[in-house]
Amino acid sequence: MRNIRQLLHELSQDSISKSSFFLVLNTIVTTGLGFLFWTLNARLFSSEQVGLASAVISAMNLIIALTGLGFGTAIIRFLPTAETRDGKNRYVNTFLSFNALIVFAASSLFLLFLSIVSPRLLFIKESIYLAAAFIFFVTAFSAFSLLDSVMMAYDCARWIVVKNSVFSAIKILLPIMLVSAGAYGIFASWGIAAIIALIASLVFLYKRFGYRARPAIHESLLRRTFSFSFGNYLSDLLSRFPGLVMPIMITNMISPESAAYFYVAWMIAGLVLMIPDAISSALFAEGSRNSEAVEQRVKHCVKLILLALTPAVIIGMIASKYLLMLFGAEYSKNASLLLSLLILYSIPFSVRSLYLSIKKIRKEVGQIIAVNAIGSILTLVLCYLTMERGLVFIGLSYLTAQIAIAAYILAFGLRIPRREGCA
Repeated sequence: MRNIRQLLHELSQDSISKSSFFLVLNTIVTTGLGFLFWTLNARLFSSEQVGLASAVISAMNLIIALTGLGFGTAIIRFLPTAETRDGKNRYVNTFLSFNALIVFAASSLFLLFLSIVSPRLLFIKESIYLAAAFIFFVTAFSAFSLLDSVMMAYDCARWIVVKNSVFSAIKILLPIMLVSAGAYGIFASWGIAAIIALIASLVFLYKRFGYRARPAIHESLLRRTFSFSFGNYLSDLLSRFPGLVMPIMITNMISPESAAYFYVAWMIAGLVLMIPDAISSALFAEGSRNSEAVEQRVKHCVKLILLALTPAVIIGMIASKYLLMLFGAEYSKNASLLLSLLILYSIPFSVRSLYLSIKKIRKEVGQIIAVNAIGSILTLVLCYLTMERGLVFIGLSYLTAQIAIAAYILAFGLRIPRREGCA
């Protein structure tokens, strides 16, 4: 008992532990509120409408991923190096402004070629107003998401919880008023909530850190950070690509209903996946502020992951069927085994996530890209070959690919230097 109390005391005093705690808490809160949001939608809308909405939201996230250019990672890595308030403001304004321009252009191109990319989603541009709203919502949600990295760079992870809780809470209230809009109403709930939460977040950053949001692009900052930013952009895009395109692939190759089942299972599994992801993100943020004693910090993170992930995996697998029942009996019937496989996926994912954070601290972008490229290609190929056999085989494909990557890292890739060389 004394050892447990001592361990808990040490964790409470550690910056990585505190940041990890708030990032995990953020996921717990937003996922819990996400359960309410999708449970409400499952009652208000048909399975087909929920599936189409999940495909639109996935398309939005795909656009944001394609246009991110690694700005979030660059903010965490370089914002702490700016010595003055004006210097920090220039970094944030440059990344937000440039990202907004790219997202706006990409959203417009997506709508232009929508009949080719995904004909089932043509309803989002039935009128000029719906099309314009789509572009505006995607641009606002991109800026809203990027502020997570700003708050991490300011060592203010607790306010990420507040920011995303506001978004999630507002999002729950909106579908009731937008039922007549069908699948677009579900998507619009995301967009409207993101705009409100974005404004509130900018007000907070101004009051707390003196940040002034102004359209401005400083070319010197973009040039200085481009190689690191773009390399991590490619890496992050490769890592997220299977999850982003899967609802669209399932909608087109199986059915919108199956896409809804997959989307809900992936959302629930994300609650477990966020544990190693949060701890690894905290390691990266801490290593960016202080590059000393990396090996010791990595060992500490391994203990944290084992301590938190083990009970989460056990409880999640036992409760998977009952969690899905919140969305309806058809979700539990069709996605319970898929959810169990995605929860197991978190174990090898932990190895990959921690490894990539080490490489980000060391700025070894090439190795990051290689690992994520191999992992994503393997996942997509296996899913494509087995998708027609059902959702269970999609889950097996995810798990198999991640085990292969983790095995490679443990056998050949995990080499932690005793002296950290990045400044």
